[in-house]
Amino acid sequence: MKPILAVLAGAITGVIVIQVLESAGHSMFPIEMDFSKMTEEDLKNFVLNLPIVNLLALIVAHFGGTIAAMIVTSLIDRGSKSSLFILGGIILTLSIVNIAALAHPTWFIFADLGAIILASFIFISMKKS
Repeated sequence: MKPILAVLAGAITGVIVIQVLESAGHSMFPIEMDFSKMTEEDLKNFVLNLPIVNLLALIVAHFGGTIAAMIVTSLIDRGSKSSLFILGGIILTLSIVNIAALAHPTWFIFADLGAIILASFIFISMKKS
């Protein structure tokens, strides 16, 4: 039961931290746009033409959220790494779903997924079994 709770708490923490960091990024690098009048094609072009700094802020948010999620999970389930692997897979899957839902520049896809994998790998490799 403890590993399930750990993964659930980590996933919730990760989502919350990602949202907070993304909001901070939007505040630091605002873009004025009326999304209510956008067509699907307008939205695709908008995302594909976002300034690099805005996309980098998203990558940082996903990296930070992954680390926060890993910390919470490892604090609850101190016994094994399996819950961290499961959590990393969940975060990676959620990011893939997000990427599939909206068009993103190719470099962003690789950088974002790489940041999540890197954060997971670093944290898992540091944890003692």
